[in-house]
Amino acid sequence: AKGEHQEHRVKLPAYMGQVRVMVVAGDGRAYGHADQDVTVTQPLTLLSTLPRVLGPGERLDLPVTVFATGDQPQDVTLPAKAEAPVNVTRGEASLHFKQAGDQIAELGLETGNGTGTAAVTVSAKAGEHHASETVNIPVRAPNPPTTRDQGRLLKPGETWSPHVQPHGIAGTNQGWLTVSSLPDMALERRLHYLLTYPHGCVEQTVSSVLPQLYLDRLVTLSEAQRQQVQTNVAAGIHRLRGFQLADGAFSYWPGTGQANDWGTSYAGHFLLEAKRLGYAVPAGMLERWQDYQKRVVQNPGQYPWQWASQGYRLYTLALAGAPEVGAMNRLREALDRRAAATGHNASYPASRWLLAAAYQSMGLADVAGALIPRQDVAPWRYQRPGLTYGSQLRDRAIALLVRDARGDSEGAWRLAQSVANGLASQRWYSTQSLSWALMAMARYAGGDKGDTGFDFRWRQGKGDWRPIRSQAPLFRQDLALTDSGTDLVVRNDSDRPLFVAVTTLGTPAPGEERAESHGLDVSADFFSLDGKPLNPASLPQGTDFQALVTVTNHSGLNLDNLALTQVMPSGWQISESRLAGDEQQAPLEYRDIRDDRVLTYFSLANQETRRYKVLLNASFAGRFYLPGWQAEAMYDGAIHGRTRGNWVEVSND
Repeated sequence: AKGEHQEHRVKLPAYMGQVRVMVVAGDGRAYGHADQDVTVTQPLTLLSTLPRVLGPGERLDLPVTVFATGDQPQDVTLPAKAEAPVNVTRGEASLHFKQAGDQIAELGLETGNGTGTAAVTVSAKAGEHHASETVNIPVRAPNPPTTRDQGRLLKPGETWSPHVQPHGIAGTNQGWLTVSSLPDMALERRLHYLLTYPHGCVEQTVSSVLPQLYLDRLVTLSEAQRQQVQTNVAAGIHRLRGFQLADGAFSYWPGTGQANDWGTSYAGHFLLEAKRLGYAVPAGMLERWQDYQKRVVQNPGQYPWQWASQGYRLYTLALAGAPEVGAMNRLREALDRRAAATGHNASYPASRWLLAAAYQSMGLADVAGALIPRQDVAPWRYQRPGLTYGSQLRDRAIALLVRDARGDSEGAWRLAQSVANGLASQRWYSTQSLSWALMAMARYAGGDKGDTGFDFRWRQGKGDWRPIRSQAPLFRQDLALTDSGTDLVVRNDSDRPLFVAVTTLGTPAPGEERAESHGLDVSADFFSLDGKPLNPASLPQGTDFQALVTVTNHSGLNLDNLALTQVMPSGWQISESRLAGDEQQAPLEYRDIRDDRVLTYFSLANQETRRYKVLLNASFAGRFYLPGWQAEAMYDGAIHGRTRGNWVEVSND
C-alpha cells in the first residue's frame, strides 16, 4: 500500500562468491528497480566431488575441499553419511588450518549390489561453525536388463501355480502378471524393450511411442499410467521436431540433411494418429510434412522397395485427408503388371497392403479388396530388412489392420493369432516390427469384438484370493518380488480359455557378460595421448588417454545402421572431443555423447574394418567396472559383437 515497506528473504544454496541481487516492482503505471552486488561468504564451507553415476560393487575415494576464511588456527572434522545402496567406508577425516585457505580431505564410499539413487551427505565442523552438502547420486547397472517370461493357457475352471523368481541384482527386479482373452503376446517384455531401447533415430523414436497411442484399448491403465503415456507421446512429438528438415521431410538422425523415405511417412503417420487422438501436434510440422509428401508422391520409383515406400506415402496422405488418387491408380497398375509378369504378387507385400489401406480409408472397399493378396504374407521372405525396415511380422501387422478395417473377422483373427505368436516367441524383432505388431494388436483388441470381458482370481503367497472382472481384453498387475521369489496361484473363472503369463525383469550383476562375435569382431585398445599403449586396468588419477575401438564386419553382408555402444566406468570421464576440434579418422553417420557413454552409428561393408576413437580422463580414484563394449546391427539381432567386461582401478598415489 502507499507508504508501506515490505521485506523479502531469499535463501541461497551452498555458495561462496559474489551474486547480484535485482529487484523490479511495478503496477502497470509506475515501476522502480534496484540492483546491488553482494559478496557471499561464511567462515566454513566445503565442496565434495563425485562422479555423475556409480555402479554396483564399486569403490570411490571421495575428495572433499574445505574452505576456511578465519585467520585463527582451527581444527575441522568432516563426518559423512550415505543412504543405500551407497555405504561409507571412511566416514570421518580431520584437517588443521593455521590460517585462512583451503585443504582437501579424503573420505571413502562403496556401493552394494543394488541400484537406486543415494543421498551422500558430507559435513564440516569447526567449533561453532558448521557446513554441509548433500549430493544425490544414481547407482546404475551398466549392463542392459533382461526379461524372462513363462505362460500357460488355462481352460475354464483350471488353476496354475507358478513360482516367480527374480533374476537381477537388487533394485532392478520387477514382475508382472498378465491375463488375456487374446493369445499371449509377451506384452510386458516387448513393450519394455521398445521403451528402454537406447538408440534414437527417427524410426526408433516413433516406434517407442506409436503403440502407446492405443495401449488403453488393450489394457486398462491407471491414472498414473495414463499420465505417463501422455508424457511419453508429448516427448516423442517434441523430439521429432529435431528431425524435420526445411522441406518438411524427416531425416534418419537429427541435424543431418538427407530425408529418410520410410521414416518420413512413419513420423507423419504417428503425428496424424496423435493429433486424431487429441494430442497437441504443431500445425506447421504436419503442413510441411504433407507438402513434402505431395511433391515426392509423383515419382513412385522403379524398384519394389520404392513401391512399398510409395504405398506407405499414399496411405498417410489418405489418412491426412489429402489422397492422391492418380498416384494411387498408377501404383496399382504397376503392381498388377509386375504380378502378371512374375506370376505372383508377393514381392514386397507391404506395397499391396498399404495401397489397399489407402483405398480402404477412402471408402473404396472393392478396389482395396482386389489388391489384397490371396496369401497374407507368404511366400515373400526378407533376406534383409532393407530401406523399409521390413519383416514378415511387420507385414502381417499391416495386413491385420487392413483385414480388421474391412470387417474380415475370420482373416483378422487368423492374422492376430500369427502376430501374437510372433510376439510371444523368443525371436528377436526390430523396433519397427514390434511397434507395428503391438499397434495392430491394440487396435484389433479395441474394435467391436463383442463381449471381451472375463473373470479370474489370483493370489500371491498365502494372501487372500483377489477376484477380478476385466472389461479390457488384457489385465496386467504389478507384482511385489522378494529376493527368494514368490508363489502365485491363478484360477480361470470364465467360460472361455484365458492366456496367463508372468514376466520378470532384472539386470545381471557386472562381470557376467563375455566377449562375443557373431558377424562382427570388436576389440578395444588404449593409448596415451602421444600414442603409447597403456593398460586401462590401473591408471593414475588425472591421466588423459584415448580408447580406440576396432570393428570388423565378417558377416558376408554389407551392413547399414550399425550401433557401437561404449559405456564408461564411473571413474572415467568423457572428454568432449568435438569441442576440442578432434576429428574421427573413420567416417560415421551420427554420434551421441552422454554422461557415461558414447553411441556411434555407421555402416560397414563386408570385410571392412573401422576404428573409432574416444578421448577419456581418469578423473576419480577408486575401483570401477568397465562394461563390455558392443557393436550391433540395429535391424538384425543375429549380427553383433562385444568385448569382455573388466574391473579397472584409478589410483591417487
